[in-house]
Amino acid sequence: MEHMDDLKRAYKTSLIINSGIIAGFVIYAVIIEFLKSRYNPFEGFVDLAQIAFLRYILYGLAILLIFIVRVLRGTLLRTSPSDDAKTLITKLSRASIATAALCEVPVVFGLVLFLIGGHSRDFYLLLGLSFIIVFLYFPRYRNWEEWLRIKKEI
Repeated sequence: MEHMDDLKRAYKTSLIINSGIIAGFVIYAVIIEFLKSRYNPFEGFVDLAQIAFLRYILYGLAILLIFIVRVLRGTLLRTSPSDDAKTLITKLSRASIATAALCEVPVVFGLVLFLIGGHSRDFYLLLGLSFIIVFLYFPRYRNWEEWLRIKKEI
């Protein structure tokens, strides 16, 4: 079980990165609330007539991202019979980090919509979506251990 140390190390790294991304969500919310209080009422930095069209596009892309994450994870976690434990652990780590990075996209869309239009509702709805995606794919050591055990048996 020499690979268990590598698994724990990769898991801890992934956990730190995922936690950092969640901390970024909180920082975005603090920025939103600061701008709302500083520029009361905050009406956005850009007067964009097509904000509703942009809103539809970004909400649609955010929802599409849920499916993209699922497909990308499947692709990144695809294995071959020649994969050793170290290769499998690397695949787990890369999939976790790529997923975490993609989970941040909806909240960034919300931040953009807020900065353009001034509606914090957009930000908080897309923040909620990001939290849901992060929660679904947040690294769990038992899942990693089980996945590695199953893949090594195949």
